[in-house]
Parts: sequence; C-alpha cells; structure tokens
Amino acid sequence: MGGWSLYFLAKLGLYYLGAIDFGWIENLLFAAFLLWPSRWPWLRLARCWLAWPLALWLLYEDSLLPGPARLLDGLAALSGFSGAYLWELAARLVNPWALLALAAAGAAYVLLARWVPFTLVALLGI
Repeated sequence: MGGWSLYFLAKLGLYYLGAIDFGWIENLLFAAFLLWPSRWPWLRLARCWLAWPLALWLLYEDSLLPGPARLLDGLAALSGFSGAYLWELAARLVNPWALLALAAAGAAYVLLARWVPFTLVALLGI
C-alpha cells in the first residue's frame, strides 16, 4: 500500500479525534483494492489513476461536510464576500494545531517507513 497507509492512518486519527466519520466497510474495500496484486503494469497504472478520485470521494463521504448540492449553493453565496472576510473565515475553519500534527505525522512516517510496517498498522487500525 505504500504511502496510502499514511492516508488511512490520518483518517483514523481524525476519526478518533471526532473530526470525521469512518465508513469501515468502504475503507476496508478501498484498502483491499490498493493491496490487490497485479503483474500487468498497465493495470497497476490504472489503479493508481483510479485510487486518487476514490480516495477523495471516500474522504468527502467520511467528512461531516454537507451534500454536494448544498455545498455548491454555499459556494455561490461565498462569491459576494470580500477577500478579507473569506480569509477570516478560512482562519476559523482551519485548525493550525491539526495542520502541525499532520505535518509531524508525515515527517514521522517518512523517517520510520523503513523500519515500521505501516501497511500492517493501517490495516490493524481499520
């Protein structure tokens, strides 16, 4: 699974912090999709190209964001706001401590990936 285990570990961390929901079956099926071996290079490439949209869709489904129609309606309403207000709104929505924790987790992953089997850790977490 490689770097995808960081994706699953980050989602598990957000779930246990209460920031997102976690569809266990969907995430387990996605992990199985990523782990399925293939000896054909074109199939591995297709899986890589298909994995990104699936991961974003799965993250959106697990998030506590409203549905797509309501989100698009809200985007239309945001167009009337000033840039300063949008910046203030973004500062309220994004938690800098969560971003710092995510960066620290990414650095720890890069440093420990040679010795720790993060794929196994992610699968056990799921």
